[in-house]
Amino acid sequence: MSLREPKCDYCKHLIESDTKYMCKAFPDDIPAEKMWEDEEIECAPGIKFEETEH
Repeated sequence: MSLREPKCDYCKHLIESDTKYMCKAFPDDIPAEKMWEDEEIECAPGIKFEETEH
């Protein structure tokens, strides 16, 4: 069995929150299906996964 983490965990657009996943594209809550989509698909017009620099 292999475990994967949502791509959002490594995206520079993620907004830190203790209660929910939020980002620049989804400021209220990131839909679960978006967390697992291909990294090349835009989350919102002009916004797509960009890996953090850490």
